[in-house]
Amino acid sequence: METQILQKEELVGMKFTSREVINDLSQKKILMSELLRAQTLGNIEKIKVRIVFHLENGSRGEVETTVWAVGENHLILKRGIHIPIRAIESISYI
Repeated sequence: METQILQKEELVGMKFTSREVINDLSQKKILMSELLRAQTLGNIEKIKVRIVFHLENGSRGEVETTVWAVGENHLILKRGIHIPIRAIESISYI
């Protein structure tokens, strides 16, 4: 599957997948832990992460950014841009 590299501003209005990308409960817990760590490092040290996510059309997207906040269902980036957690495949540190 090809991955589109996007700027965070391009995420505005994007249609994310409505299905859960990660179905395994233990993998979901690991992802949430990594998202919360990215939030802390993004707010304190301005450390960027690479987030890979799935779009409604079946393709994958990737963005490099800092994480401002993690909610129950969404990741929040600068300028109030949201990515649904269900659509996230992975997060890694740059």
